[in-house]
Amino acid sequence: MKRILSFAFILLIGLLGKSFAQPVFAPEESYYTGSNSNASALADFDGDGNIDVVVSQPYANAATVLLGNGNGTFTPQTAYPTGSNPFIVVADINSGGILDMVTGNGSSNDISVPPFGTL
Repeated sequence: MKRILSFAFILLIGLLGKSFAQPVFAPEESYYTGSNSNASALADFDGDGNIDVVVSQPYANAATVLLGNGNGTFTPQTAYPTGSNPFIVVADINSGGILDMVTGNGSSNDISVPPFGTL
């Protein structure tokens, strides 16, 4: 299993003036997202207030979503099919108040949108 994505919580403690103390890092957490993942975006895709992660997988023609648990950890990946060579865009495209994921697919010259309400 190839380690593709790792996350660390950074705590910066403010001191007097404009400087910060040495950052404190939590232990590394790694999540498998597929081979050759090349782009990622952070957003609250399911509207629960937790940050989620989406990662593009150009060789698998998919976008992988890891939903945030709210404590710095994520659920196992769920892959959504896309066109060929996807690049991720995040926006509220249906005006539903929740950010949506769209991929622009460079090699197939189209876009992909996962079914609304499934994330």
